[in-house]
Amino acid sequence: MMRFTLPEVLAANGHTIETTPPEICKNLEDLIQRVNALGFQPPMYCSSGYRDPEYNKKIGGATKSAHCQGKAIDIKDPQGLLKKFLLRNTQLLKKYELRMEEPESTGGLNGGWCHLDTMPVKFRRIFRP
Repeated sequence: MMRFTLPEVLAANGHTIETTPPEICKNLEDLIQRVNALGFQPPMYCSSGYRDPEYNKKIGGATKSAHCQGKAIDIKDPQGLLKKFLLRNTQLLKKYELRMEEPESTGGLNGGWCHLDTMPVKFRRIFRP
């Protein structure tokens, strides 16, 4: 079962609990709890969690990225299994108040990564269940 931990999600971008602002850790803990509650079975790995604004800018991330607030996670999804699971179970996205970025924006339906966040839906790149 997919079971992310705070240290694992922070480590994806070189952070630790000790070097991360408490409000970011609180946001990530909330996000992780929601993502883990989805109950997806195959093992998955966090490719990006919290990004400090400097790093986010360096990699060309969105100016107001949810990653900079600890409200987004990118999960490696090389076969698109998580994306397909969520598209078949959109009620889970609603139940846990998660937003999934459109598969076309994250490597397609059959690969890439899955972006999940807890931000309000405002952008066209977010899948709206």
